[in-house]
Amino acid sequence: MKDNKLIAEFMDYPTCSDYWKKDEGFQGEDYKDYYYVHDQYDQCYDSSNFHVNDMKFDLSWDWIMPVIDKMESMGCFVKHHHGDCIVYKIDEKENYRCIIEMMGLNKLESTYKAVVEFIKNHETL
Repeated sequence: MKDNKLIAEFMDYPTCSDYWKKDEGFQGEDYKDYYYVHDQYDQCYDSSNFHVNDMKFDLSWDWIMPVIDKMESMGCFVKHHHGDCIVYKIDEKENYRCIIEMMGLNKLESTYKAVVEFIKNHETL
């Protein structure tokens, strides 16, 4: 899922290839689509390493909330209204400007869509 890869890169999660390169002799090209997601832990596999197709940004608040935290650290405010997700940019005078508004079947889906839209365009917003 390309949006999961986009989110992982936005969050600066290292690929397992990059993370393990420090181990002498590691041949990690097979792991370029696996990311070390340090704020998630898969108890089934006793690991924090996830393939992009196994990431749960679109399925779990536990996964998407660290992304929202990073967005808010960049001067944004995320709000939900009747299932929609609205992202505001806060300027130096503390004025709020709506930069993204997404609808979805539920809050999580609209939030995921808003996060992806923000990441794709945050440098121009």
